[in-house]
Amino acid sequence: LLRSGFPIRFTENEEKAAQKAEECTRDPDSILGLRKDFRQMKVYTIDGAFTADIDDGLSVQVVTNEDGSVRNRYWIHIADADRWAPRDSDLFKVARERATSLYLPTATIPMFP
Repeated sequence: LLRSGFPIRFTENEEKAAQKAEECTRDPDSILGLRKDFRQMKVYTIDGAFTADIDDGLSVQVVTNEDGSVRNRYWIHIADADRWAPRDSDLFKVARERATSLYLPTATIPMFP
């Protein structure tokens, strides 16, 4: 990790950016009008039992076509970081630099403070 330059700790400024984002009342769902609410669906997580963040899922919807035939529609649900880190925020810049959370056998280094 040290040789790769992957940051293993957050700076004080990065921690402050997270606090500032936490106070944000902006709702990207209402701004963009693109997202749909799938809370009525039964969603099965595809994350492991010991994962820190359960943020990905799969659901199946039975759809009846106009001709009466039935088919399955599969939905893939992936958490959107824009909900917590608006693209114009300092926190987004932190997350963009890191690009991912890093999962190791003995530790996790998160993308967000």
